[in-house]
Amino acid sequence: MITSLHRDGFLLMPAGYALFNIIDSGDGLSSDYCLIEANDAFEQAVGFPVSRFEGKALSLFIRDASFPLELFDALRCAENAPAEKEIYISKTGQWFKASVYSPQPKYIVSLLFATSRKKVV
Repeated sequence: MITSLHRDGFLLMPAGYALFNIIDSGDGLSSDYCLIEANDAFEQAVGFPVSRFEGKALSLFIRDASFPLELFDALRCAENAPAEKEIYISKTGQWFKASVYSPQPKYIVSLLFATSRKKVV
């Protein structure tokens, strides 16, 4: 019950939420990330349907600028310790505060909170 309640809470909250699996390069270091699940707010933040990313290595989407490189970099920071970083997602033209952390080995959670900050050109 509690697990279902927590999961539903994350999937329905207004902030962007995504759970990633860390893909090892074979030598114990991370090489990539695989999206396990995300909520609608995350989909709106990155500007692409979540179904496009689910179960696939994110690096495949960075090459064609589909997945925000800034968020990929934030995920790398979270492997060692929880991190917060302001990121600009050009696809949606919005700034977000990204809070990323690893709740257990091999997994990273990303929370995206929209900010009112404007991009300075």
